[in-house]
Amino acid sequence: MTDLQATPVGDLNEKLDENPVQEDQYRMIWIGTGIAVFGNFLSSLSFQLQRLAHQRNTKGLPYTSIPLWWAGFALMALGEVGNFLAYGMAPASLVSPLGAVAVISNAVLSRIVLKEPLSWRRLIGVILALLGSV
Repeated sequence: MTDLQATPVGDLNEKLDENPVQEDQYRMIWIGTGIAVFGNFLSSLSFQLQRLAHQRNTKGLPYTSIPLWWAGFALMALGEVGNFLAYGMAPASLVSPLGAVAVISNAVLSRIVLKEPLSWRRLIGVILALLGSV
């Protein structure tokens, strides 16, 4: 028998608490979770900036000549790189549901950046997305 099989549950918890490998794994999961949330928020902000660039384009210029559109594009790339890194640090079963952060922040940021109304229907959708990701 190994010493883990022969030890009582209390002693097992103490052994797990002392294990630096497990502490590093938990740290990586927390870092990956934070990166996923931040990456999804950046992606959401990028959509809002690109939509704002399209709304302000009254001259009919190609969108690729608008600096605000490129700023949104850069934020989208950065956010997706963050999501890519998050999948390497935390389990996919944790990172994937955090995509709901993009839905929630899109609803909030569209209200702030684009001055769109936040209807009851959207608010209920945000609440349900939040509950579904928890």
